[in-house]
Amino acid sequence: MTRRVITDDLRFNPETGLYRREDGAEVALAHDAGRDLWLSPDGAEYVQNLNRIADPVYVRIDGGLWRTRFNGTVFSIDWNAFDLPAWVLPELKAVLIQRLRVRCRRELARMGTMLAALQDMSPAAFDGHASLGDLTAAELAAVMLGLQPVSAEYAGYFRSLYADLEGMGHPGCTEEKLEQLRQYRLSSRTALADVRAWDPGSGALTTSELEVLRGNLLPPPQPETDTEHFSRVLLRTLAALGRRPAQMLAVSADGIFRRPQDPGLPAVIYVPGAKAQRNSAPRPYDLPDDLYDDLMRFAERPAIREAQAHFGLFFVTPLTDQTRVAGPMAAGECTKLLQDWIARVGIISPRTGKPLHVTPTRLRHTVATQRARKGWSKADIREFLEHYSDNAVDAYIDAVGNDMTPALERADRALGGVFSDLASSFQGKVVPRPAGKIDKPVIVPDPENRAIIGQCGRTGTCPHSPFAACLAGCAHFLFFRDADVGAAEDYVRGEHERWRRAEGNAQRTRIQDDFARIHAGLRAAGIAAGMEDG
Repeated sequence: MTRRVITDDLRFNPETGLYRREDGAEVALAHDAGRDLWLSPDGAEYVQNLNRIADPVYVRIDGGLWRTRFNGTVFSIDWNAFDLPAWVLPELKAVLIQRLRVRCRRELARMGTMLAALQDMSPAAFDGHASLGDLTAAELAAVMLGLQPVSAEYAGYFRSLYADLEGMGHPGCTEEKLEQLRQYRLSSRTALADVRAWDPGSGALTTSELEVLRGNLLPPPQPETDTEHFSRVLLRTLAALGRRPAQMLAVSADGIFRRPQDPGLPAVIYVPGAKAQRNSAPRPYDLPDDLYDDLMRFAERPAIREAQAHFGLFFVTPLTDQTRVAGPMAAGECTKLLQDWIARVGIISPRTGKPLHVTPTRLRHTVATQRARKGWSKADIREFLEHYSDNAVDAYIDAVGNDMTPALERADRALGGVFSDLASSFQGKVVPRPAGKIDKPVIVPDPENRAIIGQCGRTGTCPHSPFAACLAGCAHFLFFRDADVGAAEDYVRGEHERWRRAEGNAQRTRIQDDFARIHAGLRAAGIAAGMEDG
C-alpha cells in the first residue's frame, strides 16, 4: 500500500493523484519548468524532493515559513525569526532550494540552527557588503571560524553553503576563495576518522587483509547452500565495486550480462544510484570474467531463479527462507546474513591475528582507499563513490598520506610524482608578514594550531594542495620571515607518525621521500629566513 505524505497543508491522495487540502478539497499541482517548482491553484510554491518519485514529498517555499511533514515528523524553518542583513537570507534560500531537491528534509533544520548561531555572532565581516560574493577569503574565514566555537558543524555547514554558491555561479564566489576556506580543519574529530587512522576494526582493510578476504570469497570446493552462495557472491561483488548494499540489492534480475555487440569486452552490471542519484539511470560497471561466471552460477540455482522472477531483482534469497532478502528495504537482513557467513568461515586478519571484521561499509572504504593508493584524483573518487562533494572523499586520500602528497589529486601521476619532479625542496621567497589582510594564506592544516606561515604569490587559482606543495618547491610561495616553523614541523612529524603506524607496502614507501622533501623544504625556508642555522 502506498504511504501518504503530508506536504504542509496538502495530503497526497495516491488514488486520484491529487493533493487534498485541510478543508477537504483536492487540487492538482502544476509544474513551472522555468524555475523547476510546483504551483497550487492558489499560488503556493513547492520544491519537490527528488529522492521520492512514486510517493512524492514537497516543501512549501513561498512564505516566511518553509515546512513539510514526512513520516510523522515536521521539518521547518522560519525565515522571519532571523535578524540578519537583508541580503543574506535570499542567497541562502537559493542554496537551500537546490539542496531540498536532492537532500533530506533535515536541511531545513540544519539551516535554521546555523542561522541562529550566525545571528548570535553578528559577524562584523558582513558590514559594508551586499553579497557573500563580496567578502574576501579572509572575511569569509572570519565568519566561518566565528561559528566554530559554537559548533564545528555550523562552521562546516557555512563553508558547504559557500561551496554550493560557487558551484551555482553566484557572482563573486570563486574557487580560489573556497580553496582557502578548505585549508581550515574545523574539528579534531574529522570525518571518517577510523578510515584516516586505518582503524583495525572499522577502517579500510589493509592489502594483506583484502587478499585473505578475496581468497575466501572464491567458489569453494564443497557444495554451498543458496543463502551461502548469496552471501559469498554479494560480498565478492561489494569488494569489487564498492557500492552500497542497498544499491546492489536494487540491481534488476536482467542487470548483469555480456555485451552482445562487443563479446570481447568485460561483462557489465548496471547498478542503480543512491541518495542524490537515486532517480538517475543505473550506471554500468565492468565485471571480471570469474566474478561474472560466479554470478551466473548463482542465478542458475532453481530457488534463486524463482525468487528473481518473483521480485525482478538479481540479489535475492529463496522465497522459502525465513530471513528473506528481497530488495533495498531488506538491507538490514542482508547485513546479518553476510556477517553470519563471515563468522562461519572464520577469516583471520593477518594484521591483528583476530577474526576479520567485515561489513559492506568497510568494503566500500577499502575500495575507495585502494583507488586513492593508485593515484585517482579527488574528483574521480567522488564520482566513483557518487558523493555530493569532493570534501566527502578527503578521508580516503588522507589515509594514504595525501596531506603530504598532493600528487594524489592528479589521476595521471604516480603517488608522490609531483614531489619527485621538483629540483629543490624550497624555491619560494622569504618576505615580511604584511600588515593588512592576507587574501591567500598558507596555513598549517592543524586543528589545534592554524599558524599562517606564508601566502601564495600566484595570480589566479593554484592547482596544487596548499602547505605541502608550497614547501616542496613552488616558486610562488611567499614564506613569512616570522613564521612559526615549530608548529609546522610538529604537524609534519605528527602526520608522518600517523602514516608510519599504518601498513606500508612498496608503493606507499615512496611517501617517505615526500615527507623528507617537505621537511627539508621547511628547514630550508627557516634557514633562508634566518631562523635556523645552515
